[in-house]
Amino acid sequence: TVGILLGIDNNNNVWILDVNRGQYDTFTRDRTILQCAILDGKDTPILIPQDPGQAGVSQKRYFHKLLVGYNIISKPVTGSKEIRASPFSSSVNGGMLKMVKDNWNRILLEEMRTFPSGKHDDCVDAMSDGYNFIFTRLNKTFTAA
Repeated sequence: TVGILLGIDNNNNVWILDVNRGQYDTFTRDRTILQCAILDGKDTPILIPQDPGQAGVSQKRYFHKLLVGYNIISKPVTGSKEIRASPFSSSVNGGMLKMVKDNWNRILLEEMRTFPSGKHDDCVDAMSDGYNFIFTRLNKTFTAA
C-alpha cells in the first residue's frame, strides 16, 4: 500500500510532500489510510484506483464507507503503467519535480530510477495517478509518448 501527498506550486512544479508505504494487514492499512486522510484534511482529494471487475467495485464501496466525509475520487485504471507514468516522467526529466527532504527520499528515488523493471512500482503508480489528476483538474492535457 502506498499513499503519496502531492502538491503544485505557482510555477507548475509538482511537489512530493509525503510518502507512506508499507505492507499492512487490513486493520493497519485502513487505520493508516484514515490517519493520512485526517492529517491531509477534508479538502484534499483522495484518489483510489479502481481495479477492474466486481472486486474493484466492492473495494470502491468499502473505501467510500471508510472515508465518509472526505473527497474520494475512484475511477478505473486504464492503460499500461508505463503509459500512465509518461507525463509524470517527462516532468521529472524536465526538472519540474521537487520533494521535501525526508527519510523516504532514498527508497522513492530508487524506485523511480528502476521503473518499470524494478522490484517495486507502487510509488510510481501513485505519483503518476496523482500527477495526472492534478493536471487534468487544471484542464491541461498531455499526449502520452
